[in-house]
Amino acid sequence: MKTNNILTIILFAGIISIAQAEVNINLGPPPITFSRPAKLIMMPWSGVYFVPDNEVEVFYYKDYWWTEREDRWYQSKEYNGPWEIIQRKHVPNHVLKVPKNYRSTYKNKKAINYLDWDKKHQTKKRRKQWAY
Repeated sequence: MKTNNILTIILFAGIISIAQAEVNINLGPPPITFSRPAKLIMMPWSGVYFVPDNEVEVFYYKDYWWTEREDRWYQSKEYNGPWEIIQRKHVPNHVLKVPKNYRSTYKNKKAINYLDWDKKHQTKKRRKQWAY
């Protein structure tokens, strides 16, 4: 959250009055950027994926990307954003219950490129749509 102090000087009938106001502006989280498409590692039995090569915790679950920054949750349809604030009660339990040691626990699992994963996922969705 960014705080700006605004100093206002009011000139009225020859009297100078100084008023100071604080304005809080929430511009959302700093952008999460990837130099190339994100890689993902799935945490078994949860359906939650995480991005292993990123300092910020970024998860993928049920067609959305999730991240928590400064006690606020954000979601996005794309791994590079745009991110929108989401109330904690709307964050899936599977994401909220990710163990604290997930990085060390799953660091030896094979990471897959998101774009490769997405192509397979979209193909499966299309097959289900056409199944009778």
